[in-house]
Amino acid sequence: MTGEVDCKVELILAIGPRGSPITGQSIATDTWVAGSKHRIIAVNNNFEGMNVFRKIIRSLEFSLDILGKAFLYRPSALYLSIKRSTFGSAVDLICVILFRAVSSGPIVIHLHGADLNKERRRYIPNLIIKTIGKEATDSILLSPRM
Repeated sequence: MTGEVDCKVELILAIGPRGSPITGQSIATDTWVAGSKHRIIAVNNNFEGMNVFRKIIRSLEFSLDILGKAFLYRPSALYLSIKRSTFGSAVDLICVILFRAVSSGPIVIHLHGADLNKERRRYIPNLIIKTIGKEATDSILLSPRM
């Protein structure tokens, strides 16, 4: 596996945690963005260490940022390192909807952690996760347990 998307892809909108705090997920996103041969617009969705109020404000700012980038740059593919919480999944779904508003291109979701199964046991989170999964054209999973 090369980690590259179809050659017809002109510009990828890459959404995932970047930089600090350093996590396995941020290392994976940073490594993929740095090593890709594609043109990439990388957007940091790292909300670690923020209180609930700050996460809500940051999510609104983040959604507006994604909306602006989607309409301004018209990316042809989306790479999404998905969150593993209900709140994070809801923000991820907004990203998918905004991307779909401007592109019918591929959506690659990257699951980095098997704990998503805990969220899927509840109705609303499961519905959100299934909706994201239906839009995904490709998935990156790190182990069979995922």
